Amino acid sequence: MQTNDSDTSFPLRTLPGRWVSKVCRQAHWVLVIAMLLVASALTYTTHHLGFQTSTRDMLSADLPFRQTYHHFEQGFPQYTNNILVVIDAATHEQARHAAKQLAAQLEKQPQLFASVYLPRVNAFLERHALLYQDIDKLEQHASELATMQPFLGRLSTDLSLRGLFELLTDVLEAKDRPDSVDITPVVAPITAAIAAVMNHQHAPLSWQELMQGDAAGDMSSQKQQFILLQPRLDFSSFLAAKPAMQAARNAAAALQLDADHGIRVRLTGSAALSHDELVSVSTGAGTAALLALLLVAILLTIGLGSFRFVIATLLCLITGLIFTAAFAALAIGHLNLISVAFAVLYIGLGVDYAIHLCLRCRELEKTGEATPFALGKAAGDVGTALLLCTITTAVGFYCFAPTNYTGVLELGIISGTGMLISLVVTLTLLPAILCIWNRFFPTRRHTPADNKLPTSWRFPAMLRLEKHAGAVRIIALVAALAAAIWLPQARFDYNPLNLRNQASESVTTYRDLIASHNISPSSIMVLTPDAKQVKSIQQRLGQLDSVDKTVSLFDFIPSNQDEKLAIIDDMSLLLGIDMDTDRLFTLAISEQILTIGKLESALNRYIADASPDTAAAKQLHALRQLHQTLQLFSRQLAGQSVDEQNTSLSGLTNDLLGTLPGTLELLQTTLAATPVNMGNIPASLRQRWLSDGGLYRIEVMPKNDIGEIDKLRHFVSQVRMIAPNATGAPVFTLEAGNAVIDAFIDAFAIAFVLILLLLLLLLRSLVDTLLILLPLLLAALLTTAGTIALGIPFNFANVIALPLLLGIGVDNGIHMVQRFRHMQSSSQNTHYDLLHSSTSKAVVLSALTTICSFGALSFSPHQGTADMGQLLMLGVIIILICTLLVLPAFLQWKTASDHTALGINT
Repeated sequence: MQTNDSDTSFPLRTLPGRWVSKVCRQAHWVLVIAMLLVASALTYTTHHLGFQTSTRDMLSADLPFRQTYHHFEQGFPQYTNNILVVIDAATHEQARHAAKQLAAQLEKQPQLFASVYLPRVNAFLERHALLYQDIDKLEQHASELATMQPFLGRLSTDLSLRGLFELLTDVLEAKDRPDSVDITPVVAPITAAIAAVMNHQHAPLSWQELMQGDAAGDMSSQKQQFILLQPRLDFSSFLAAKPAMQAARNAAAALQLDADHGIRVRLTGSAALSHDELVSVSTGAGTAALLALLLVAILLTIGLGSFRFVIATLLCLITGLIFTAAFAALAIGHLNLISVAFAVLYIGLGVDYAIHLCLRCRELEKTGEATPFALGKAAGDVGTALLLCTITTAVGFYCFAPTNYTGVLELGIISGTGMLISLVVTLTLLPAILCIWNRFFPTRRHTPADNKLPTSWRFPAMLRLEKHAGAVRIIALVAALAAAIWLPQARFDYNPLNLRNQASESVTTYRDLIASHNISPSSIMVLTPDAKQVKSIQQRLGQLDSVDKTVSLFDFIPSNQDEKLAIIDDMSLLLGIDMDTDRLFTLAISEQILTIGKLESALNRYIADASPDTAAAKQLHALRQLHQTLQLFSRQLAGQSVDEQNTSLSGLTNDLLGTLPGTLELLQTTLAATPVNMGNIPASLRQRWLSDGGLYRIEVMPKNDIGEIDKLRHFVSQVRMIAPNATGAPVFTLEAGNAVIDAFIDAFAIAFVLILLLLLLLLRSLVDTLLILLPLLLAALLTTAGTIALGIPFNFANVIALPLLLGIGVDNGIHMVQRFRHMQSSSQNTHYDLLHSSTSKAVVLSALTTICSFGALSFSPHQGTADMGQLLMLGVIIILICTLLVLPAFLQWKTASDHTALGINT
């Protein structure tokens, strides 16, 4: 039956159809009201939508482990929201000097930093450093110092290149040749320093390493220093830590603490990690949203085949997105690290309703219907399915509302309501735009002869399931069984560090610290108000096979102090050096070149006289290398200008002797050690181990890398057996993961039960309900199996996927079953025409837009967001396959069973 544009007498079967018919009659008013609402919503969102920057607030504050951690934060606030400055240098002296310089600069900015603390470079620990050594190591240190004393005494009177090289010359020309005295530890770094200067680089000599000798052990940890900053964070700002981090970087740059000067400064810590995560999340979300919108626009242009439908759909999509953001501002007030992805989810899912309505409208237009009437009838045909799909998709989001996972809960509320908003916008604004468009640019009226599906949309003949439906059902059952067997191998990644941008400085630095064991950022904290229990708890914890060591305030009182102080006194008497200057002597260039020539001649004579089979072969080899390097350096100096010579010689002097004054000063400080007791431990140190409320902190460090969940669980469980109220990053990570897993299980169960009840209530058919759910459960099993095969673990970010995919998959099933039943009532060839109907086209186009939108998340630098996009994309692809292959096969089986039953009855 054909109608003209004004014909509205056709008996519309559903409320959506009648609503759209009214909208078409009032299209201008609808458009005006929509524009006013959009302007209001945009203004409100701009002024009221904030951002929740705390990652810990992603879980309910009522959880027991969060309350325990809050108790720790109250007692030791200096350990929360910190920036850890990591300083690496070629020598201990460089690292120490750089740390002191940078800390001094940052202390001048109290408006940005509440505290600046040097855990390794402070007056108390430096003065008493020797008291914390074992007696054996201290005695070895004293022996090494005795060996170095003559050299140090002479150099202290002539801090210049002349003093050092003349000293080496005298050693080489002494009657007692140095075969019995190994001077390789001095010769090798001098050679390296000269070679570096020739290449315009730096290789400073560490006098501390020379003094400690074998007692130094692994010096890598001493070449790294830390500054613990407590920034004043303005959480009303999106990037609260940015001013403090920028100030730290600016100060380091002003002090020339950079690679050109052999120093590297990096930032990590909880505040820096949160800052970098916010940057990656916001950047990724914005990029993904724009990319998703672009891909959806391209697919709509191809799939809808009409410019007016594409423009109307995109306008509705943007409008709904603005309304959803306004709802987020009104209902919640902020976005978090997970809910920021609502825009991409809305683009991928909110467009589906417009696709189904537009394709059905176009299908009706090809029968000769006018656009306003075709819109009303299309809404009548697909309205019930759209309403049901909206509810089921919203349920997939809302199912996280009763859980303790606040981050996903907020995303669920925003996106679930966004689906309702999308339906209203689709059934209101979309018809209004199309009707107004039709009045200004009338659409060509089609005749029934035009009602032929475009060849480009036809599915291949292989999708005619009449002959292969049985095989498809068998394959589906076998696949389900195989996936179910594989299911126990699915894993959850408890490590929140894996969700962050792996290329960010804070993450790479944090991982380096864990790998080097120079500092343990993954310690458990145990609190006790009883000082008498501290040592007892430490002893019990120290016996655990998962614990490396424990530290408390009482560990800062050294053992065997009398014996150690006696050794230190002897060392002080032995050293007998009185530094009267901390500056290097400046010599004339000619005098320095002459000194180099004398050393070169001494080396030449020594090497010529040395026996080839001498026992000191290693030393002889080192001296030959020094001789060759000096010759090259001398030739280079000869070809340089005076200014270039001055630069080279000054650089060499600084590299060879620049660290000596500070090292001698530090040595004299450590040799002035006095007895340590609880009364003379400074407050700046004591308050980090004893709170104002009288709580003692015990730090428990793991023996193994607890990045693996089994080792993490073992470490936490063992410590908790002794200290049930233990807290810290390992406990928080484990308990947070368990809470998220529980939330996922609860959400999936809630979503499944509610969707089942809704389908039974609205479809009033148990068979149709099962036909929709069975392929969907298969898709869930296959998706989980796909994560195992592709190595995509479930984590804190992508755990929302399965409940959400349940709602998305139900939508496809509803549309297909509804259209199948409609074709049955029209006596059409259901098996073939179902796969060539506008419904199948809409399912495919909707799936493609969803895949592209979710796929856009995969390009986010934030690994958690990327994982969520990958999992959702995988799930939608599998759901599409199950919808187009498995569901029609089961529909055919049901139809065949009905026909058989009718035949028997007859």
